[in-house]
Parts: sequence; C-alpha cells; structure tokens
Amino acid sequence: MKRRALIISLASLAVGLAAGPSRTALSYAAELGNAEIAKELLDARAAPDQRDKLGNVSLHWAANNGRVEVIKLLIAGHATVDAADKQGITPLMGAITHNQVAAVKTLLAAGADAKKQDFTGRDALGWAAGQPTIVRLLQEPKP
Repeated sequence: MKRRALIISLASLAVGLAAGPSRTALSYAAELGNAEIAKELLDARAAPDQRDKLGNVSLHWAANNGRVEVIKLLIAGHATVDAADKQGITPLMGAITHNQVAAVKTLLAAGADAKKQDFTGRDALGWAAGQPTIVRLLQEPKP
C-alpha cells in the first residue's frame, strides 16, 4: 500500500506543479473520500494542516464533500478542527455550505467552534440560514 500512496503523492505533485504548488496528495484523498490512502499518507507523516493557495487544509476538502471517515482520520491525525482559510472559513462552515449534515455532526462532536467567525463576522449559524436540520444541530445543547 505504501507504493500506492507514493504513486498518488507523485501524481498529485505533478498536477499541483502544473496548477501551482498548492494541493497535496492528502487533500485530494480527503476530497475524494479515499480513507485508505489518507491513512497511508498520515502514517507516512503527511501534514494534515498544510494549506493550499486559498488557505484550505485537507479537513476543508473532506468536510465540503461529506467525507466523514476521512474527517475522523484527519482529526485523529491531529488536524486543526477549526482551521480557517484566508477568508476565515472553517471546515464546519464549508460542511454547512454544502449541506453535509453528517460532516457537521462529526465536526461538532470533535469540538468545532460554531461561534468562530469568518472575515464578514458570520458564524456557523449564519452560514446555516435556510438549512433547518443544520440550524437545529447547531442549537442543540452541548454535553
């Protein structure tokens, strides 16, 4: 399996160099929900908080796409749950934007801060406007 992770890392490096040195193999595995590759990369000491040119980390990509298994792996691999991109958008806000209810639940259970604000001052509840299921999740009392 390590050979496969190496091949994917090299492939993403080639793609990244063509588009600018931005995305990592781990961010692609997170986006695609490939938990097996994500685990291999984390085991090989891939940095879960390495940022792309917009400030996104792998957790943003996993959250935006509802990749709950990868979210759990990244958090276990010491990813910063409330990592903010250049606009202050956190993985929780991204999951909300893409209506990824299971990802929202997972991030909240991992301690994501629903009160954290983006550059406009909007918090998770502001991002959840029009999504009643997510609004209810955000308003539930914390244990």
